[in-house]
Amino acid sequence: MKSDLITALRQNHALEHATISLLARKLDSNVRIIGKSTFDGFYIYGNVPSKAVREAATEGLDRLQNGERELGVSPLCGTNIMVAGILAGVACLI
Repeated sequence: MKSDLITALRQNHALEHATISLLARKLDSNVRIIGKSTFDGFYIYGNVPSKAVREAATEGLDRLQNGERELGVSPLCGTNIMVAGILAGVACLI
């Protein structure tokens, strides 16, 4: 059960990244978009039309399922930045 929840969260996080990546390519570069993944989906915050989010999420899911895994990872992800910071801090203590 616990591993199912973690898997769901990771998959939703990847889809969130893919959706934001595809939105960023289609929208004005000044639009700020933030995402938050949960066990049962994800939220997109920003001044973005719902239809554009739906289309990007559908395209993102299709592309992830067809092997475009790089869409699921973002260098701007807060989780990635936090983990890198923690690892750098631990490395300094060693």
